[in-house]
Amino acid sequence: MDVSCLFDMLGYFPQLRHLCLDLGIVLDTYIQMSTPTAIARFLNDHAKTLQSLTVKVSGISRVFRHMFRLLEIEQGFHIPFDVSLPSLLTLSISHECIPGSDMPVMKSAVLALIPQFSDTVSTLLYNAFTDNIALTYEEVNTVVSAFSHRSPETGLKVLLLAVDILSPELVDLLANTLPGLVKLTLKVRNVQSHSQQFKVTPDIFRMLDGFRAEMKTRLYDEWALRRLTVVSLSDFDQSSIAEIITQSIPNIQKWT
Repeated sequence: MDVSCLFDMLGYFPQLRHLCLDLGIVLDTYIQMSTPTAIARFLNDHAKTLQSLTVKVSGISRVFRHMFRLLEIEQGFHIPFDVSLPSLLTLSISHECIPGSDMPVMKSAVLALIPQFSDTVSTLLYNAFTDNIALTYEEVNTVVSAFSHRSPETGLKVLLLAVDILSPELVDLLANTLPGLVKLTLKVRNVQSHSQQFKVTPDIFRMLDGFRAEMKTRLYDEWALRRLTVVSLSDFDQSSIAEIITQSIPNIQKWT
């Protein structure tokens, strides 16, 4: 359902703190959205009170394309959110199943939202339910670098990311860029060490051994991280990965 056309019918809610917004159907490089400016006006009207924003997208088969009014994805994400939300503390981006969508275009449009709100957001949740929209190292770098201008005391505190490959270098990136992070959840498709990145290593036990060996050389004694959760998007033992990482974090209190 295209909900954008409904926002012009809504009034002003003086106590609005939380908004969950399903942007509709995504297909190839298009999104089902007829009135993106109506969403922008609604957000702008509630900018002073809105503290939590959840953005959801989902997908359908190409055979239904003729049934919907579609807008290019980049415009569908840029126009509604071209606003200032000075009170926003939590930004949640949720991908449902998106078969037949153009993943690079889709992720680029979604990730463009994050820097726009990085001055105030302290909780960022990038949640994916399928591994084909998990983030690469370069995309994670883009996300966390958006918060690097803030101090450990006032910066990002809670982070959930779906990542394609978890490597020691990725852990380095998170620890060095977000030293004030307190809670981290990683949804992981695969695990890999630096020595394994240029060769095929299908054996999960070898990958874990390589990851463990390289993580033993790390010590994040200035990382404020207290809680770590690793969720597997494939078949490896997620608790083993979390335990390996926590050995390098003296401040850790809980891991799963």
